[in-house]
Amino acid sequence: MTRRVAIVGAGWMGGCHAAAVEATGDRVAVVVDTDIDRARAMAADHGALAVTAIEGLGDLAEGVDAAAVTTPTADHVGTTRRLLDEGIAVLVEKPHRAPDQPAMTVHPDDPLCWVGMTTRYHRGMRVLHHAVRSGELGEVCWWSDRIWYRLEPGRLPDWYFDRTISGGGVLVTNGIHALDRARWVLGPLQLGSRSMRSVVPGHQVEDAVTISGRAGDAVFATSLLWATGPVAPSGTVVVGTRGSVVLDTAKSWTLTTDTGERSGDEGDELEPFREQWKAFTSTLDGRDVMIDPPTVTSLEPVIDAIARLYGPNGHDNAPGYGTIT
Repeated sequence: MTRRVAIVGAGWMGGCHAAAVEATGDRVAVVVDTDIDRARAMAADHGALAVTAIEGLGDLAEGVDAAAVTTPTADHVGTTRRLLDEGIAVLVEKPHRAPDQPAMTVHPDDPLCWVGMTTRYHRGMRVLHHAVRSGELGEVCWWSDRIWYRLEPGRLPDWYFDRTISGGGVLVTNGIHALDRARWVLGPLQLGSRSMRSVVPGHQVEDAVTISGRAGDAVFATSLLWATGPVAPSGTVVVGTRGSVVLDTAKSWTLTTDTGERSGDEGDELEPFREQWKAFTSTLDGRDVMIDPPTVTSLEPVIDAIARLYGPNGHDNAPGYGTIT
């Protein structure tokens, strides 16, 4: 079955999803953006229709089967809800809502609705997930994770730095990945402390964050950074009683145990988008139901935890932020 897919939001992220849709055999049928010129530019690349509003997508000739929502964060809840009401399955980019927005209402009879959590689909992260869950690493003692980027001018649209649209800075933008994948691999996280600050001149959102805590008996630590100069690569190190895994994000992974070493590369930057779309549509068809999928409901505890991490004191340090189940 070839699905007709709507890309809602014609920016860089929308382009990544559009490429994944077509690479896996589906068709970009409609591009939606409030800027009609931008919608038309992307639509022309895919032989699609360009429109400025999502209303009526289900009534188009042959209809729309699924949509990828890649608009600014503050728009996610309203747009996703309207698409679900039209009977359209949705993959909404993370975060599915801002921390200060109320939870999205999801009904039992709604179409499938997932949150785009691409870092789950990195090759190394899948190796790590299996190594921990299968017991190959033994009992996990240590989890250290960092997501660091140099913010070149124009790397991110300006709305990322407007809290009223983005919901926050690096914590909500990249922290949702860090907290989600740690919980996905390790299980419930008990958050103990955090520190955050702005480091980029003119930013009104946080650019540097550290979070620590526990996952069972394992020590958990993550750091998030938007920097103005060169930084070390993002990566993850996990140590268990029987071995360890080292991930160099977007480059390579290595798993080492007493029985030997395995390693591999991470493929191209669009592979996680392709694998995510394949998992989403396989579940949509009932062919391969993913264990603990990244649904709106399952991501709510992560967003709630991020809201607690922001807290009432802005950028102050404070202990004890509860559990992500």
